[in-house]
Amino acid sequence: MALVLGLAKPSLGLFGSNHKITILWIPAESFDKWNELDEILENYKDLRFTIAVAPEDVPADAAKKLSAWSAAGRLELALRLPGIPSCRSSPRTPPLPARRTSSTG
Repeated sequence: MALVLGLAKPSLGLFGSNHKITILWIPAESFDKWNELDEILENYKDLRFTIAVAPEDVPADAAKKLSAWSAAGRLELALRLPGIPSCRSSPRTPPLPARRTSSTG
């Protein structure tokens, strides 16, 4: 969750003040800090992102809050199929290439 806040915090100046960052957050299937997520959205009024969740992984009270945040334009909900790992942990995903260093001959 800190990564989401770090990227969304406008004072970082990573990309200038006129650029927006698109964030897709795929929480673990065991994620259970829905109240903390609600507090973060309440405290960071400019925070907007997409969250990918399987409906059966979200408790009924949290689903109501997510729905309200979605209706307010703060969250975009994306369907995550249960039991399917995110791309990064998939065994079919090749590893990232090693970082190249430029040589100045």
